Amino acid sequence: MMTMNRKINDYLNELEPTLRQQGRQYYLDGCIERVFEIKPGVYRAIVLQHAIENKVTVSFQESVAVNCECQNFRVAGGCSHIAAVMYYLLEHPIEATSQFIENSIDHLVYDCDDHTAKEYLLYTLNQSQYKREFIKFLFYRIKDFNLSSEDYQYLFDYLFTLSESADRAKIMQRLYDALFERFRLKLTSHAYNEALLVLKEMIINEPSFDHDVESNLAYFEEHLSKNVVHIKSCIKYLSIYVEEFSDMEKEACYQVVLEITRNPKTYVACYSEIKNLVFDHFVKGHHEVCDSLKQLYLLLANCSDVCRQITVELIFKVIDPKDSDYPYYKAVYSALLFDRAYNPGNLNLDLLEEIKALNEDSYASDINNMARYMNEKYSQKQLLDVLVNDENWSELANNAKQYPSLRHLYVYRDALKAALGGQYATVLLEGCQEYVAKFPTGNDTLLAYIYMDEGESYFISLCEILLTYIDRKTVQKLMDEYKRVKYSMIPSQLPIHSRLEKFYSEQFNQSSH
Repeated sequence: MMTMNRKINDYLNELEPTLRQQGRQYYLDGCIERVFEIKPGVYRAIVLQHAIENKVTVSFQESVAVNCECQNFRVAGGCSHIAAVMYYLLEHPIEATSQFIENSIDHLVYDCDDHTAKEYLLYTLNQSQYKREFIKFLFYRIKDFNLSSEDYQYLFDYLFTLSESADRAKIMQRLYDALFERFRLKLTSHAYNEALLVLKEMIINEPSFDHDVESNLAYFEEHLSKNVVHIKSCIKYLSIYVEEFSDMEKEACYQVVLEITRNPKTYVACYSEIKNLVFDHFVKGHHEVCDSLKQLYLLLANCSDVCRQITVELIFKVIDPKDSDYPYYKAVYSALLFDRAYNPGNLNLDLLEEIKALNEDSYASDINNMARYMNEKYSQKQLLDVLVNDENWSELANNAKQYPSLRHLYVYRDALKAALGGQYATVLLEGCQEYVAKFPTGNDTLLAYIYMDEGESYFISLCEILLTYIDRKTVQKLMDEYKRVKYSMIPSQLPIHSRLEKFYSEQFNQSSH
C-alpha cells in the first residue's frame, strides 16, 4: 500500500499544478461517484462533473498508467479527473481483489440478496447471446412450474426489461397468451387459488393511462387490446366456477374484482362481466370495491352511457346504506331505473316495483313526472294500471283526464269519487273535454273510427254521471261539440251513431241528425 501511495504522490507531483488543483477540488466536492478494482492493481472510477460522467482507469501494476474519456486527456495526456481519483485513492484505500476472490462462489451466491442477483442477471443477459433462450425458459416456467406472486412479478419485470423495445409488445402479448392458458388449465382442474393468482397478476401488471385518463378511457372502451381481452375472458370463466369456491377462494375472487376497479383501463373493458359476477355473488358492504367504483365513476364522463349506468348499478349493489354518499347514489340509481322503465311501446312494470321499494316516499310524484313525458298509448295505459294497483287515485285521476283514458275514469268511478270529493265532477268534465279535443281530424277516417270505438261508450256514460253534478247546458254543449267533430269525420247516417243519438234525444229532447 505504501508503494501505491508513493506512486500516486509521484504522479501528482509531475502533473500540471492547475490540473492538480482542479482535481483536488473535484475530490473535495464529492464528484467521485464510484471507485472499484477491476483486477489486481487496476482501478476504474466514475467522476461526475456538471452531470457528465467521465470514466477513469488507473493501473499501478508496474509503472503508473492512466486513461480518461474526457477531451482534455485525449489532447494533453492528463486531466483533472485523474487527479481527483488519485486524491480519492490516497484517502480511501481499497481492499485488494485477491482477498475478495478468496471467498467461494457458493458463499457469494447464497449470501446475495434478490435485488443484487436480479441486477447481475439482467446485466449478464443483456450482454449475452443467450437472452432469447432465457426468455423461452421463462415461458416454459409459466407452463409447468408452481409460481408465487413474487415469481409472477419477476416474470413481468424480466421479460419487459430483457425484450428489445421493438419486440416488447409482442413478447408481453405472448406472456398474456401463456398466462391465459395457465388460468384456464388451473380453473378447469379446480386449482382455483392458483387460477385467481394468475388473473390477479395479469390485472396488476396491465398498465393504465398516465395522462388524459377520461379521453383515453373512452377510446379504449371501443378499442380493446388483446391482453385486456384475455382478462375479460377470464372473468367470464370465473362467473361459471365461482359457485364452487370456498370462502377463502371467494375472498380471493373479491380481491381480483378490487384490482380491476383500481385499474380504469381494465375496468372499461370488463364492466359487463364484472356486473354479472358482482350481482350474482356479492353483497352490500364491500367498502374497498365501493370506494374504487366511486373514483371510477368520476373518470367515466366520456365513456358510453352503458358503462356509466352499469357503474352506478354496481355502486348501489355494494354500497352500505350508512355510507355518507348513499343518498346521492340512491337518487342517481332511481333516475336510472326510471329511464329504463319506459321504453317506447312498453313499460317495465318490474322496474317500477323496484323503484317503489327503493323510494316509496317520492314514488307517486315520480310516477306523475314520468306520465308527463309519455306519448305512446299502450305505455300510458300500463302506467294507469300501475296507479290502480297502487290505489293512487288522485294521480290516476290527473293522468286519466290528461291522456285521456275515459275507461279508467268510468271503471274506477267509485274510488275516484271517494278520493277526490268535491273535485270529482271537475275531473270527469275535464277528461271528457280532453277526449273531444283529441278526436282525430283530417283525412284518416280509420283512425277516427278506432278512437270512437275505444272511448265513445265511456264518454256517454260519463256524461250521464255529469248530469247529476253540473247543469244540463254545460253537458249539452259538450255533446254538441263532440257530435260536430265526430260527424265531420264519420257520416252521420251510419247506424253506429244510434246509442249517441238515442242518449242525446232522451236527455236534451233534440231530434237526431
